[in-house]
Amino acid sequence: MKTLVLAAVLPLLVACGSEERSSPPREPAAPPLSLPPASGDQPAPIVARADGAPAHDAWQGSFCSETMCADMIAPPWDELPVLGAASDVEAGFAEPGDWTVTLGSDDRRCATYPVQLVPTGTSTFRLVPTGPAGEYRLDVFIYPDSGGDTSGSFRWTTPEASAPTAWVHLHQNSEHSGGMGTVQVVLDDAAVDGDVHGTVTVGGADARETFRLSPSDQGCHGDRYVTLAPVGSPDRRVGGLGAGPYDVQVDVVVDGVHHRAHATSAPDAEDTTLVFEPILPT
Repeated sequence: MKTLVLAAVLPLLVACGSEERSSPPREPAAPPLSLPPASGDQPAPIVARADGAPAHDAWQGSFCSETMCADMIAPPWDELPVLGAASDVEAGFAEPGDWTVTLGSDDRRCATYPVQLVPTGTSTFRLVPTGPAGEYRLDVFIYPDSGGDTSGSFRWTTPEASAPTAWVHLHQNSEHSGGMGTVQVVLDDAAVDGDVHGTVTVGGADARETFRLSPSDQGCHGDRYVTLAPVGSPDRRVGGLGAGPYDVQVDVVVDGVHHRAHATSAPDAEDTTLVFEPILPT
């Protein structure tokens, strides 16, 4: 998501006989993530780096290209590239496409947690985890725009959250893809293990529609996490909304108390951060 920062430029006033103080040097920004191309029959690798460290190629999972398809075994835990304990993870792929990213663990078989994707480039994203802090298998699945699919995995030890987080996921397929879309609201690190429901109103270029939301996944007991989706199915036909960016209004009811948020999706971003008023219970 792009943030516009406005800063006032003020003249520096130096008293007579005093020395002008220079600002402390800024740490250099990490270079853009290098995205290797495909090689032979193998797809381009999915890459990720943690806290600006050198990038790792993913453990290659199942894929399908123009020339071949390969079904891979489940990723061996000991062979997964290790991102370590990192608060800032960026992932990328050589070409644009539709991404699905999740966190899973053999120790927590009762839940698979979604990952928020914050665009940092055309085909690179900053990853924001959900679920309790811990070491997880980070699974990435991509449908490249050119066709086919690919997948890959890493090991990531996610950090403790400092405050409740929330985001809405909007995926709109094209008309030739059936017009199906996904609408989900994710609440994390909040007291949402009990009664929680609500509505989300989404407005596109052509129409607005309101969806009733109920829990589709509350993780494991005591996780303080929930994914809300339209009643009946997390996927439904939303093709009439038209193109984005989308205007989103969310009303979530947690144990009888309404919490409301309003946001506008960034161009080409499927995940949009939500800020609730009042804040979600902790």
